[in-house]
Amino acid sequence: MDYKNILYEVKNQIAWITLNRPESMNAINQAMAGEIVNACAGAEEDEGVRLIVFKGAGEKSFSAGMDLKERAERTFSVIESNCRGRPRPSAPGRRGPRSSNSSARWGTGSIIFW
Repeated sequence: MDYKNILYEVKNQIAWITLNRPESMNAINQAMAGEIVNACAGAEEDEGVRLIVFKGAGEKSFSAGMDLKERAERTFSVIESNCRGRPRPSAPGRRGPRSSNSSARWGTGSIIFW
């Protein structure tokens, strides 16, 4: 599937989901949230995937958190309800600055960030 806001790739049984909006410090908007949910579902259905890793494009940050331009209240809850608690194992890992919101929600060990 072609995505506009993320990159999705499977290598060596690892699904890599890259937040790909470096011009906005990878702020997560509704469109990106939908793509993340779709990619998580695809990784879950792929028997060859053993781990899901998230990373951010660019050098400035992993993610600025929610895109405040949209004021999207459901953005993170959509990702949490569809990507956390999956049977595939994952662990936290972070690189670069991130918002306190993204750290609090994702730094607890259910999804890897690189």
